[in-house]
Amino acid sequence: MSRPIRQQSIQGASAVTQGEAFAAKGHNSLGLFVVAQGLDTAGGDVFTVRLEVEGPEGEWSPIYDYSGTVIGELTGSEAVDVDSDGSTYNAFTAVHGVPAPSIRANLTDYTDGGSGFTIDAYVLGAGNAGTGSAFLSGSV
Repeated sequence: MSRPIRQQSIQGASAVTQGEAFAAKGHNSLGLFVVAQGLDTAGGDVFTVRLEVEGPEGEWSPIYDYSGTVIGELTGSEAVDVDSDGSTYNAFTAVHGVPAPSIRANLTDYTDGGSGFTIDAYVLGAGNAGTGSAFLSGSV
């Protein structure tokens, strides 16, 4: 079994951006951890970061549940003021049973209401169901 992964996919973003991709190493429990520095939702700051997986042909997509709803996505309204002084906000989500060859974070929405906030996003992986590429190709 591969060691769990924790990689910074987005660093200090202040605009919509696709994060760096990392090999998922066959992990099928995936996580997304977001840190928003200086977030002010009352002042109009908005963000959405989603976890994306690479398909068998190299295309990227969000993760959907059985009803067609995107899961593995975080917004500013879900972030918690972890230091209680309004400077650092965190949010975390996880999805299970989704092996993929590679994963990345994607900052799909960013609106700065004037606070100058920035986004860091980390992708995580644990658990093992074999190689993601074999799963997605129908080989397992």
